[in-house]
Amino acid sequence: VFFSSIVVRLHGDEFAVVTKFPLEEIKRRIDLCIYKIKLTVEAGLLPDIFKFNVGVADCEEDIKLTREKADFMMYFAKKDNNYIQEYNEKLWSSKLNHDKFLADILDDIKNDTFTYFQRHIHNVKNSKSVISEIATRDSYGKSILTKDNYKELRDNAHLRKLDIYNLDYLLTKITNLLNGMVLINLDYKSLVSKKDLIEYLSTMIDVNMINPNNVILSININDICMDVCDDVLDMFKKLKKIGFKLCIDKYSSKTIDYLFENIDIDYVKVSTEYWKESEKNEKTFKLLSSKIKVLNESSNTKFIFGCIENIDEFKYIKDKFAKTLGDDILVSGNYFSD
Repeated sequence: VFFSSIVVRLHGDEFAVVTKFPLEEIKRRIDLCIYKIKLTVEAGLLPDIFKFNVGVADCEEDIKLTREKADFMMYFAKKDNNYIQEYNEKLWSSKLNHDKFLADILDDIKNDTFTYFQRHIHNVKNSKSVISEIATRDSYGKSILTKDNYKELRDNAHLRKLDIYNLDYLLTKITNLLNGMVLINLDYKSLVSKKDLIEYLSTMIDVNMINPNNVILSININDICMDVCDDVLDMFKKLKKIGFKLCIDKYSSKTIDYLFENIDIDYVKVSTEYWKESEKNEKTFKLLSSKIKVLNESSNTKFIFGCIENIDEFKYIKDKFAKTLGDDILVSGNYFSD
């Protein structure tokens, strides 16, 4: 199909084609490849699930850079469920920013240059601060764990490194400096990945004279599947046994109930999207209210509503939930900022 071109097998099922054909001709010839593959599949010579993706980039003097650009476009085409993606400067810039972000995280871990921000969690009845939530910032003081960044860090396994680093640093350097309860945010995958987690934490508690009863581990279990629930449950039980308080982060209607049915959870941070939707939708409110009541009665669980921006949202939480659960409803957000 690509005559008068250089075709090189890179590895496995990846090939590089260097050609003088213009983009539209390349597309036409890719369509011809698809047609020929279809005929081969119909003849029973290839499985009918056979697919391929193409990334196209202009050939530059730096052939390695050209290949990197074409590779990235190919993987973007696959991710976007397209068979071909021509070079796009905006996509490439996004990729470079992404690579720099991940590299900066590793540098901050290596050089101990993270900064930390203390966010207060208040009792809804009297607005008294009862928990200090510690949020991680980069060396410039910017937020790291935005929704998009969180996914990038998780997908690249950098979140595990960040979580374990934070756990070590916050427990040994920060918690004893603060009065009262301290909340540390973590991802369940990070904790499960550390095989000696309990021994590691037990030693840290003893060496640094930490009181784990003052530490709440707020764990994000989004996308957890039943296959690993028993492992996570076992980990939760061991964490509670050595004294830590447990909090389930980003609780929503999709959160698996299995963990709550088998262990008492001390705190639940209700997903911002979930409680704000309940403010608009009576059906959602009834579901959330019912779940909260059951968990509170069975386990004496306290509930944290975050990202409260104004007095109307504060009044909604106070009027709708605090009347029945009182001190077991906690709140945080910009509304409480000094």
